[in-house]
Amino acid sequence: MAANTDPRLQNQVIYSIYVRNHTSEGTFRAVIPDLDRIRALGTDIIWLMPIHPIGVEGKKGTLGCPYANRDYRAVNPAYGTMEDFEALVREIHAHGMKCMIDVVYNHTSPDSVLPRASGILLPRARRQAGQ
Repeated sequence: MAANTDPRLQNQVIYSIYVRNHTSEGTFRAVIPDLDRIRALGTDIIWLMPIHPIGVEGKKGTLGCPYANRDYRAVNPAYGTMEDFEALVREIHAHGMKCMIDVVYNHTSPDSVLPRASGILLPRARRQAGQ
């Protein structure tokens, strides 16, 4: 823990949820009924593992790697809609917990919309373009 971490956060309990595996449905809305149990464990913060759409180019297996993020401004449609995600966050807050999202920007998928939107080519795309 960093030396300058806010003392109020030093003893917080974090519970991580990988939406795809948390319930048999694997959706945002399917997590909501489990929030009472999670809170009763003493959880203060729910840490959602990657929730964004998974890239298709170079995808590993049939499901792909959740860290091969295709669009940081969207949610994985397999988990539900943006409205479903927002409903989950509202419920997390209503249960007295905070929510944080696992975002790792250097794990962007080759077919990410981010470089296209910015006009920046990622290293792999530059190599493929002969640059």
